[in-house]
Amino acid sequence: MSFSKPSRAAWQAAQGSCLFELEPALSRQRGVLHLGPAGQCAQPAGAHSKLLLPYGTDNRLLAGWTLHSGTCQVLRGLTVERNQSEVVSCLPRGSTAGVVFSWAGGDKSGDYLAVAATYLLDGTFSCGLVPSQAKIVLTIRNLGDLIPTDSFDLLKYNHTPLHFVDAFLWHEHLFFPYYRLPHGPPSVVVLNSRGHFHTPTQVRLSCGCRGHILASSILPQQGFWAGVFANQTERPAWAVPAWDNTALCLFDLAFLRDATFHYRKDVDKWERVQQKSPTLIHSDLSAVYATVVLNKIVVFLGTSNGQLLKVILNKNLEPNCPEILHEIEEETPVFPKLALDPVDSNYIYLASANEVRRIQVANCSNYVSHSDCLSAEDPYCEWCHLTNRYFLIFHICMQKKHIFRKGEVIIEGRNFTKELDLKVVLTGSGGCKREIISVGKALNDTHMKFSLPRGRKEAKRVCVSAAKDKCSSPVTLYYVSPPSCINIRPNSSWASGGRKITLFGRNVNVADGVVISDEQGSHLNVSSYPENTTSCHFLAPAVSHAKASKIVDVLLKVENVHKSCIKLQYHPDPVFINYELQTEMDPHLELKLYKENDNLDISKNEIEVFLHYENGSHLETIRFSVQNITKNPKHSTVLCKGKREGQDKIDFSTVKIYVSKTLFFMHQYIFCILLYLILNMFFLVAFIVTRHKSKELTHQLSEQLELLECELRKEIREGFAELQMDMSDVVDSFGTVPFLDYKHFALRTFFPEFTLIFDESLTLLQTLICNKNFLVTLIHTLEKQKTFSVKDRCLFASYLTIALQTKLVYLTHILEVLTKDLMEQSSNVQPKLMLRRTESVVEKLLTNWMSVCLSGFLRETVGETFYLLVTALNQRINKGPVDIITCKALNTLNEDWLLWQVTEFSTLTLNIIFEKTPDHENADTCQTISVSVLDCDTIGQAKEKIFQAFVNKNGSLYGLQLDEIGLELQSGAQQKELSDIDESSPILEDGKTKLNTIGHYGISDGATVKVLKKKTPDVDYSDEYCHLILPNSETVKDIQGAKTKGKQKFKVKEMYLTKLLSTKVAIHSVVEKLFRSIWSLPNNKAPVAIKYFFDFLDAQAESKKITDPDVVHIWKTNSLPLRFWVNILKNPQFVFDIKKTPHIDGCLSVIAQAFMDAFSLTEHQLGKEAPTNKLLYAKDIPLYKEEVKAYYKAIRDLPPLSSSEVEDFLIQESKKHENEFNEEVALTAIYRYTKTYHEEILTKLERDGGQEEALKQFLQVKALFDEKKKCTWMRTEHC
Repeated sequence: MSFSKPSRAAWQAAQGSCLFELEPALSRQRGVLHLGPAGQCAQPAGAHSKLLLPYGTDNRLLAGWTLHSGTCQVLRGLTVERNQSEVVSCLPRGSTAGVVFSWAGGDKSGDYLAVAATYLLDGTFSCGLVPSQAKIVLTIRNLGDLIPTDSFDLLKYNHTPLHFVDAFLWHEHLFFPYYRLPHGPPSVVVLNSRGHFHTPTQVRLSCGCRGHILASSILPQQGFWAGVFANQTERPAWAVPAWDNTALCLFDLAFLRDATFHYRKDVDKWERVQQKSPTLIHSDLSAVYATVVLNKIVVFLGTSNGQLLKVILNKNLEPNCPEILHEIEEETPVFPKLALDPVDSNYIYLASANEVRRIQVANCSNYVSHSDCLSAEDPYCEWCHLTNRYFLIFHICMQKKHIFRKGEVIIEGRNFTKELDLKVVLTGSGGCKREIISVGKALNDTHMKFSLPRGRKEAKRVCVSAAKDKCSSPVTLYYVSPPSCINIRPNSSWASGGRKITLFGRNVNVADGVVISDEQGSHLNVSSYPENTTSCHFLAPAVSHAKASKIVDVLLKVENVHKSCIKLQYHPDPVFINYELQTEMDPHLELKLYKENDNLDISKNEIEVFLHYENGSHLETIRFSVQNITKNPKHSTVLCKGKREGQDKIDFSTVKIYVSKTLFFMHQYIFCILLYLILNMFFLVAFIVTRHKSKELTHQLSEQLELLECELRKEIREGFAELQMDMSDVVDSFGTVPFLDYKHFALRTFFPEFTLIFDESLTLLQTLICNKNFLVTLIHTLEKQKTFSVKDRCLFASYLTIALQTKLVYLTHILEVLTKDLMEQSSNVQPKLMLRRTESVVEKLLTNWMSVCLSGFLRETVGETFYLLVTALNQRINKGPVDIITCKALNTLNEDWLLWQVTEFSTLTLNIIFEKTPDHENADTCQTISVSVLDCDTIGQAKEKIFQAFVNKNGSLYGLQLDEIGLELQSGAQQKELSDIDESSPILEDGKTKLNTIGHYGISDGATVKVLKKKTPDVDYSDEYCHLILPNSETVKDIQGAKTKGKQKFKVKEMYLTKLLSTKVAIHSVVEKLFRSIWSLPNNKAPVAIKYFFDFLDAQAESKKITDPDVVHIWKTNSLPLRFWVNILKNPQFVFDIKKTPHIDGCLSVIAQAFMDAFSLTEHQLGKEAPTNKLLYAKDIPLYKEEVKAYYKAIRDLPPLSSSEVEDFLIQESKKHENEFNEEVALTAIYRYTKTYHEEILTKLERDGGQEEALKQFLQVKALFDEKKKCTWMRTEHC
């Protein structure tokens, strides 16, 4: 409901699609105008009043409605003179504010309407306007036709809509207060009507950092504008408001009109800004009207819980304690507009829900004496200010206000037992006096109890102070009216009880429970569970006399008083009479339950149905989902559907159908009631145990949300700052790159999961393996065997690579033949899938061949940058906290390894003194260095950083290993041994031991720590220990057995996702350098192996008449980056003599994924819900893709290699690796496969023509191996 500014003759109020004309005293209704069907103000749906603006002296009114695309009517009385659509907002949630003004002189003289409206919400164009028009929110319209004459680009819909609160005229300037949805900031637009609005200005407002404007009022003579501002955080419906969630601010209109630009560092731009400290802070303000009485500013304020307050400001604009003038019993919110009665200024109008009320502005009769009246300083009580006389009041009519309060209140905190003289301080809003309550001694260190004084309905700040200390951080205490009931749903239960009943009302969360009272007057206490301030639920208890309906009273228990609430009707339990089980679609089953009609209105969500049948000695269960419940004159049908597992048949003679929640079961032709007492008792006990905590949780959750908001702001700001400062966070020097020798590089590439032992010798098979026809036949035969697994294929290919390591020309010919054969297999299905996986011998052989031929390129061109990346990642990870148990870190690239539970930490610089070791006794090494550590580092982590710092400083390792040294804190003549675990380690209540950290020992910045020789045990940090990720409970027992309790800050993982981005930024230059070193062409030449194999693939595509360029691109990608480079990027331990941690593996996986995305031809459309590892490099991938395409094209454009060039390269590579491996061992492994599948290979050789010599050699090899085994057995037997 809304109303216009009242006049002496009449005033108008609108509700839905109706406009009412009322007497000023609300004594009667003069008339009503219906825009919809007569007598139906709620029709059409969505009809709302958007503007009621009286103007002129002849009872004229502008009325704007959501109907007809935002129509605006010009009325005289209730007579419509003209209409114009598309003026106000047509959206129910859209805002509209307008003001009528006059222009004098010139062609444009006349009366005009300045209107600001929201035509666009959520990116949807509405109100019949085209997009360009819908974005304009502020227009000037002539009252003659309401067509726009001016519009302004200063304010437009720009991704987020604007919400206008008011519009008013002051000193020929128009003011439009507004804020951007959803979170502000609040602003005001000022237009100069004298200048025909050529230079509108915009001023940003600040009222204690509150982002919403709720209500507005102007004091024109004093030049003030009063606004009610609210915190931008939207609290859940169940949460209670904070004591400071709203505030009243007064702004000087002249300052707003003449505001100048100021530079704002936080947004790096110039803005007009007006900052004001709140005049009054109060919870849940919703409306304001300001006026002046006897030179005093009086402010009337409405609240969202139905209060009308009066505040009087002194000459310094300081408020008194707000007076409650009126309270709406239903506690419905007061609408933003308040207005004084123009006939009798002793009354004020307020609107709430569907009512308008006329309230007296003062209760002067409440003042007993002249001094009381004077101290109140209420200018409406005129008798206080008469200097010659005053009245004697003999009869006082006190307004009775029943304010609910709890007698005893428990405060939870910490350190209460450290002080003896504790006081609780209660502070109301504005100028209200503080109340100080002496507590004396606390109950324990974390709890104190005090008696709460009576008070009125409001939110107060509560803090605790000791004798000489300041008050603690305040919490909010709420005085509310007594709980009351409005409705109950469902309004009936079955006699056996157990039905969930939801009770709706006001302040039901403060009730101590629900009581059921029957006609005999017996009371049964029932546990209730508040869902929010307006609803709670309970389980209906069982009642006697179940054969007939009965009505009981539902009461609310408030301390020791039972307050009448509502009626609950009991009906007999439901009766199920039959069922039908349909199995035609087995295993999908359909079940129909038939029950007698009743008045219970059972919903499908209130019952569960399941079927039991016997299968031999086992009892099988099938659960059904209830689809619907239909009712006909004879009975009700419950339709259920289910699916059974297994293939066994249902024995219908053993079928039993159970209906749970209603607590019935039945079997064929016999139906009986089964009460699940054990289940009920379990739930009852669980609810009783948790009930007393439910009220605390609501308050604690509100505090946690406030803390979360602060944490989010802090973390986002720190994350943004880190992005700007850490862009060059990469090591500059890392010493010599620890390359592995070729032998170990090849072994780790060929056999990533195996270790070979070279202690055998063998000189067989070599000639046979070098027979190309035999080798190809052997490989194809092996791959046709079902037991020749993928693992066997990879091992066979790796053994073959070692056996032919010095014969790369021959190995390359074999690779060509096998690749062509693979193409023949793939071409008939999907050629794009070729070489995508490693499921054949040739695919693994190609991987090994690339590793052999590119090892030199890897070492000379890519290796140094790759090592720099690994080093930079390690440095970045260790720069922040790392949980030593899980290896998760705050600085990471991979969300799965993100340590978001970390608390605050700081960096310390320690002076480290090393004991001299024999290796460095006379060496020129620095024995004293400075090392940076974190206060959250364990002692083991600190040791690792100290060791690394020693290497960086001296270029050599310390003489002892990590497990051979200890750390000792030096403090004057005292020393303190440091270790991860000692007698001071905290033991958490679940038995876990928290590892000691630098901060645990209280080590300060600049402290001296000595490294000395001391054997330390190698501890396996299993589930018995924790570091930075603590268990849910943090109750810690110290050595003496005392308990302390604390809480972690409320955190969510998403707060720290900026750490992924900052890590990416820090190493980005190295990643790009690495990628470009891979797809570069040094001296405009491609590595021989790459050029050769890419040309081979191009030739094969051409011979097979494959014209799709994507196919060849995919073949090349599957051959080189997927088969070789990704394997290297994810496994730096293949290339360097380093240990890869699981965390580094996770980060490199993200980089490797980005690398492969650069080669992909698929365009991925990523949304907000895409994985973070995809989003991190989403903007870089398009650039990389272009570089990859250019790389492939550059290779293809190079002159083709001659056969001699390729052979020369392969021969040189073969010579490099002579005597690297014992080839006989590899041949022995190959023979084991030929022995396993001897018969299959022999059969194939016999069938193929031209293999006679190979067949003869194959049989000879087997004979020699058998003879060798026999001889070996005889020697063993002889011994």
